[in-house]
Amino acid sequence: MKGINTPGQAMDSGGVASFSTPRNGVSNLAFSCKAILNITHSMHHWNVLNHENDWIIFPVYCIIERMAYTEYGNTWWGNRWLDALTEIDYSNRLPRGKRYARNGSVRSITIDKGKVTARVQGTRPTPYKVAIGIHQYTTEDNMKLISLIKENPYYLGSLQTGELPPEIEQECQDIGIMLFPRSWKDLSMQCSCPDWAVPCKHLAAVIYMIANEIDKDPFLVFRLHGLDVESLFQNAEGIAEEQIPTLDSLTENTWQSSSSGEGEPDLQLVPDMKPVLERVLTDSPLFAPQCNFKRDYLSFITNLAKNTTTFVNQMEIPQQTPSILYDECSIIYQGKKVHGVLKQGKNKLSFSSEEMDECLSYLQSFPIGSTEEYPPVLALLLFTHNFALRLLQTHGAIPSLLALGKEQYVLRWIPAYFNPEVKAITDFLASRLQDRDLVFIDTRPADKLQQIFLLVSLFVRSYSKLLGDATKLPETDEHALFFAGALYECRTLAQRGNPLAIHHWLGRLMLSTRSHRPVLWMQEKGNDTYLCNIQVQKAEEAPIALSSFLSKHTETAAILQDLSYLGTYFRPIQKALRARGVATVSGDEFLDAWFNALPALKALGVSMIIPRSLQKTLSPRVSVRMSTSGESTAERFLSLQDLLDVSWTIVLGDDSIDPETLQTMMDQGRKYVAFKDQYVVLDKKEIEKINRRLEKTIKLSALDLLKVNLLGTYDEQPVIMEDGVKELFNSLLHIAPTPIPSELKTTLRPYQERGYQWLIHNHAIGLGSLLADDMGLGKTVQVIAFLVALKNKNIITPKKPVLIVVPASLMTNWEHEISRFAPALTTFVYHGQNRQLEKGSDCIITTYATVRRDTELLQKTRFSVTILDEAQAIKNRDSAQAKSVAKLKSDHTIAMTGTPVENRLLDYWSIIDCVMKGYLGNQSSFKTHFAIPIERYHDQAALKAFRSLTAPLMLRRVKTDTSIINDLPEKLVLERYATLSLEQKVLYKEIVKQTEKTLEEAEGIAKKGAVFKLMTALKQVCCHPALYCDTSKKELENSGKATLLMDLLESIHQRNEKVLVFTQYAQMGFLLQDLVKEPFSLDAPFLHGGSTRAQRDAMVEQFQSDPECWLMILSIRAGGTGLNLTAASHVIHYDLWWNPAVENQATDRAFRIGQDKQVTVHRLITEGTFEERINEMLTSKKDLADSVIATGENWITELSATQLKNLIALRESHT
Repeated sequence: MKGINTPGQAMDSGGVASFSTPRNGVSNLAFSCKAILNITHSMHHWNVLNHENDWIIFPVYCIIERMAYTEYGNTWWGNRWLDALTEIDYSNRLPRGKRYARNGSVRSITIDKGKVTARVQGTRPTPYKVAIGIHQYTTEDNMKLISLIKENPYYLGSLQTGELPPEIEQECQDIGIMLFPRSWKDLSMQCSCPDWAVPCKHLAAVIYMIANEIDKDPFLVFRLHGLDVESLFQNAEGIAEEQIPTLDSLTENTWQSSSSGEGEPDLQLVPDMKPVLERVLTDSPLFAPQCNFKRDYLSFITNLAKNTTTFVNQMEIPQQTPSILYDECSIIYQGKKVHGVLKQGKNKLSFSSEEMDECLSYLQSFPIGSTEEYPPVLALLLFTHNFALRLLQTHGAIPSLLALGKEQYVLRWIPAYFNPEVKAITDFLASRLQDRDLVFIDTRPADKLQQIFLLVSLFVRSYSKLLGDATKLPETDEHALFFAGALYECRTLAQRGNPLAIHHWLGRLMLSTRSHRPVLWMQEKGNDTYLCNIQVQKAEEAPIALSSFLSKHTETAAILQDLSYLGTYFRPIQKALRARGVATVSGDEFLDAWFNALPALKALGVSMIIPRSLQKTLSPRVSVRMSTSGESTAERFLSLQDLLDVSWTIVLGDDSIDPETLQTMMDQGRKYVAFKDQYVVLDKKEIEKINRRLEKTIKLSALDLLKVNLLGTYDEQPVIMEDGVKELFNSLLHIAPTPIPSELKTTLRPYQERGYQWLIHNHAIGLGSLLADDMGLGKTVQVIAFLVALKNKNIITPKKPVLIVVPASLMTNWEHEISRFAPALTTFVYHGQNRQLEKGSDCIITTYATVRRDTELLQKTRFSVTILDEAQAIKNRDSAQAKSVAKLKSDHTIAMTGTPVENRLLDYWSIIDCVMKGYLGNQSSFKTHFAIPIERYHDQAALKAFRSLTAPLMLRRVKTDTSIINDLPEKLVLERYATLSLEQKVLYKEIVKQTEKTLEEAEGIAKKGAVFKLMTALKQVCCHPALYCDTSKKELENSGKATLLMDLLESIHQRNEKVLVFTQYAQMGFLLQDLVKEPFSLDAPFLHGGSTRAQRDAMVEQFQSDPECWLMILSIRAGGTGLNLTAASHVIHYDLWWNPAVENQATDRAFRIGQDKQVTVHRLITEGTFEERINEMLTSKKDLADSVIATGENWITELSATQLKNLIALRESHT
């Protein structure tokens, strides 16, 4: 047999059969043995070749895996249609007729003005012809029916939502009109089969199929009698027929912005939509009457929400966010397929609906606590991506059917736009598209709002594939559409009305967005009695009564449809509709219905005018009451437990009641009890929990009391505080002016003085401190001033010293700064291979690595103060380094860091937990309550709570703060000290030793030459031994200055800022290129004397415009003039040119006209070497500095042999 074609879809991998209907209307079935399940009766086997269409009919009586088991008469009106079958049953034909209907034997049905024609496949190759006639209404009947429906808003609204009101049947009978056949005699029937009985099984099968159509389309009840009731809606002015949106229709520009687009949305405001879905959706919709589809839907999204929450909790923001910030995006929808690309310059990230992993991973890497530094397109994508995650967590991604054409449909998941909070966020995101388009339908941009819908749907569907689980759900086409993203096609006649039924079922969640909207006005009449008054409002006009609206307007269908949907879950609306808009309701039954429906009404954005009594219920909750025990001041927070009396109290909203009052309410025996013009809902089990809690003794630590005051709540309930309590806390947290110790050998800037006083205050009241000022604002000098003040009070002594823990590269800097600004403080460096912990100094300086190695030894000493500089070194609490630091014993702890707080809140939890153990709870709790809500969802309430809690412990000022910007110089110049490595020390001493004798004997030009040679050699050694000695390894650890540079670059890179590094030596520049390449994954450009003009221009352009290029190395001679590099916020002089004019010229590459950032200059100086000595000379002697500017470095050659010897001698340090 040649060329057998099966027009139906091919069998899928699971053995699923697919159906289609060829030109002549006969359906065929392609299947494998795997597809046949639960054979119900004997199969009839034959092969018939249809020569015209060249395919074979396979009649198979079986249940196919994904085909739903169909029941008929699933609505009251569909069931009434089938009642005509119950009176007769010839030779068991009715069950066989139902089987014929179920197995697809009814090949086609046509209904035309009360005449039904059909083709039913029997045992013969040619389908039988079936004809059924239904009694037609007279013209008078039609007029009566139309009048009956048109004058009743309840009937009009119900029909609009696909419902036939049950009351209409009796009203029709009252006026002599029958909606349904009373018996077979009311039907005329014919079938071309030889069976003598009427109805035969073929006729019965068609009757069942008509019931299926009637179930999904109640208008068919009237059309069978020749009456077109739909014309009441189709002809209404401004009302179009109900249509499923098509993909192409999404390009129609219908959305108008109502958002200013200013600020950024709080995604945490998205409410949980599950209660609304449970309330609004019906259990067994007509497209899936054989199962509880709502239960399956809720089960799926509940599981998905749970998995999404777990997934989000496990997501980590990397220590360094991606350096590529994409600023272009294009996403194209072509039918079911989606593909897109992100671009930034030459960088590109491609993705599709089938391959989203790389795109999702990229977007997961960014926090959205602050998006100001992101390109607008990236910021929009990040918010939309996180919005989709939040919608998944809150069951707020709502399915919406979309037609692709040719009777094909897909489901997209869009924001619950009916909800005011969700709508506000969605509108904000759409408003950010005013000057750009991201999503296209083929080549046309989608409507702005639809672009956000499609973006959300893309993200939701991707995460649904990753995190959803539909394995336990029935395997039907409808389930596959909803939960597997499958394409939906009506493969059988029974499925023919399903798309519209799905659209109607989901339409219950979408109120009309037309010009008029319903307003629910509940008027209080006293004694738990209310008037339910339905109003209609247009835009900002005053609402009018529904009856007035219906009499004055023809555009009524949308309003009535909305009200009918609302009436299905708040029945008083139906009662009011039957009375043309007004109904009286009262009693506990009404209150229960109202308060159960209220969350759904609010979530759906229903406009309501309601008295205070109906706005919300009050539930008794347990909180705390605080009062003073006499004293009104506290010197330390630990004394709070002695100064405060704390007791349990019961709160109702903002009020406090005693247990007796609560019991009196319970004695009324009602669920809802009036209390101060509101209702209290009383649940016996909840009251029992309250009573059990009141019996327990309240235990709050001093830290708990402090946090309760800062937040104003306990267990999310308002705290009752007497005025004396507030005064006590105000006095505790007030920072009194403290004089700066005279022993401090520098003048603090005003903001530094405020920081010093804050440190003193926190120490006095017993709170740790996290000084988080921006880099360059002088955190170190503020802490040194604090240490001097504590030494003056004998708090710091050699017997109880300060422990200063720093990165190895900063030890020298701390030692130098203390010596410079606080010579009264003695220091000891605990570091090195042969280290011994000696007592007798005020300050012990050590490194994090040393603390990790010597934890057991160090924890034997209790320090007066522990200082943790660059505290981001302990941001990972699980690291051995952080655990070791946490074991140190100290009366007081100060942490210092300049890393922005918005980047990774968990880093700050780890640091603050070292400063004040347990203050922010455990890590898991902090992540749940603060890190995820703030970083992922821009939660403003959580951010406010975090700031309130950390305000006493954390002080952060940035260079752009208006309170300090006037205190800063135009350029911040910081001197940073490096320590020579062992190899550097050996080489340095050897060079000095070899040169000293030469210098004593040389004179004139010979001496000058020897001096220049000496200076060059020592500079090279201080830069890196490999610069001086070819045999030295080019490793980072061999150079103290290179190590210091890498730590500094790490801090700058974490801040997403750009930096210029100047060096005198081209060889050093190339070495720096190699050193930064691996740790930063960066090919840093190096502009030197050998660079061509084209290369120079390309490097400058790359540094200025490419966000990935954040570091540029320059020869101080080649890059010192003629360049504009204003993208840089930092300038590092790796090796110093002892001519301030040359350094300033180089610095001015960044500090030029057009620079809008504060520029910080870092000068790297090697401690104990000639570099430090020369810097001291130039700093202290202005006349010498002026001479240097005039003569360059020639002044060094004029020094005597003794002066030169003192200049170059290596002064050994403790390190």
